[in-house]
Amino acid sequence: GQEGRPPSQVAEHLLLGGPLNRQAALDVVSKATAELFPESPDAAADLTIRLLDKVDGVDQAAASLLADTMRTLACLGRADDARALGERVLHRVDDATAGGMVLRELTELLGAAGDSEAIIEHTRRVLAQAGIPDAVRAELLAEQAHALTHTSAMADAAEPARYAVEIAQREGLRAVAARASLAGSMAARVRGELGASYELARYAVEAADAAELPVRYPRMWLASALVALDKFAEAEATLSLCEGANSYIPRGQWLLRLRTAQLHLAAGELDKAEAAAAAGLSELEPNAPVCDSIPLFAVAAEVATLRGEFADAEQHLDAAFERAHRSGTRYGEVAWRKALLLEAQGQLDAAMRTAAAYPITTSHLDGLVAESLIGPATMVRLAVRGGATEQARALARWVRTLAESNHSVASLVAAATHVEGLVSGDAAMLTRAVDLYRYSPRPLALATALEDAGAALLERDQPHGEQMRTEAAAIWSAANAERARSEPDPDSRPRFPDASGDADEVAWRTLTPAELRVVHLVAEGMTNRAVASALVVSPHTVDSHLRRSFEKLNVTNRVELTRLYLAAQPPSIP
Repeated sequence: GQEGRPPSQVAEHLLLGGPLNRQAALDVVSKATAELFPESPDAAADLTIRLLDKVDGVDQAAASLLADTMRTLACLGRADDARALGERVLHRVDDATAGGMVLRELTELLGAAGDSEAIIEHTRRVLAQAGIPDAVRAELLAEQAHALTHTSAMADAAEPARYAVEIAQREGLRAVAARASLAGSMAARVRGELGASYELARYAVEAADAAELPVRYPRMWLASALVALDKFAEAEATLSLCEGANSYIPRGQWLLRLRTAQLHLAAGELDKAEAAAAAGLSELEPNAPVCDSIPLFAVAAEVATLRGEFADAEQHLDAAFERAHRSGTRYGEVAWRKALLLEAQGQLDAAMRTAAAYPITTSHLDGLVAESLIGPATMVRLAVRGGATEQARALARWVRTLAESNHSVASLVAAATHVEGLVSGDAAMLTRAVDLYRYSPRPLALATALEDAGAALLERDQPHGEQMRTEAAAIWSAANAERARSEPDPDSRPRFPDASGDADEVAWRTLTPAELRVVHLVAEGMTNRAVASALVVSPHTVDSHLRRSFEKLNVTNRVELTRLYLAAQPPSIP
């Protein structure tokens, strides 16, 4: 009695009846959804949901219909409904192939939502089933490995990635091989295997290219792997290829800016690093993975700290910590930048507490070797000052192990010697670290070693201490940095004479040397652009220094600032 009736009416009749013959019901509902979809995709999706909730078990045909429905729901802005449907049906699949089909769509939804833990849980459950075809197994292993790279257990991605690559190579699944090897490269770096990380990243690019897939993302990671190996020229060339591939991936431009900022930071090019990081923050998409975006804010904070832009650094760190809390990852990567900022601000007790609370471990390696590499020395120096000797020694041992595993990377060999010198207080070892850093392309790491070696030599009244500190200052100046690392001596900060009471003296003393220089030139009547030109910094930097000076001195405009400055009768500006 169903002949001649529209498929949608037949489907409704079936759904209102008793138990369904699965195949017959699938045929009817497939026709009904094809009829409804052009005019009412929501109704078509809802019809499929009702069917799948009523039939017993889900075979490959039902899984195919389910996958189409989940994609439809996602396109309609009903991602939560799509996810709930997939997770509900996943428990009723008849075979591993069907489960893989459902999980393929589900992982896309979970990935977009940043729920890596759910992906890991679901893939492990499906992979535990017997009879999974090799192609499905490889794909699920690759997804599991990729999800693990977004958690604090990133190193655990190595095993599923390796198995996925082995199967994918055997089955000719180049796209799966590319995704799995990329995850394996990330895991290798966290494990300190920088050479293996590079080789896997290079293979990911080759496999993606052979599969005629977009290669921009693997290339960006390859550039990062090259930076970790001190191969900056090759990294820059690789990133330039990504710039020419914008048409492949319209989204994720912020990630390219991050890799570019990391390269420039490592090379001591702070102007370029600041510009790239600012561009990345402006292009960051609201739905970008929370875990992946943390390094962008962390790098922006480090650059701002090194340039003396402390308010900007605090803002970036607040955003980074908030994302670290939401994702449960990368705390240490953010914390050492917080310690760096506190040290620069003269808040040594707070800096030492931060260093003690978030000791650097292998899970933070990703954010160290791809950038300036001043983190280990910063944390060891603060640990030593705070009396946390065992923590300092543990970190020094870790850096030495990393250097021995990657003995061809000059920066790591120098960094290991640097932190060991800080732990032992050995001026000769610190001087050796300086010599080793001269073979490294990371000038900011060299500058910090020169500072530490110079201080150690001066404490012992040995020659060349002042010369080293002068060289360090020249490196910071060439990088357009405002390096004002505070020493324990409170008198090391510039001071103005008291012209109008104790409150004013305290306010003047809160200004950094960089802010004082800007105030001095503004008080002489120079514009922000003229000040920027005179100090060889960006107008944005001048504006930041001026805004913070207004806040600290409790003035609202340049006229009030000039009056207060002239009344203070300041000495020459450092």
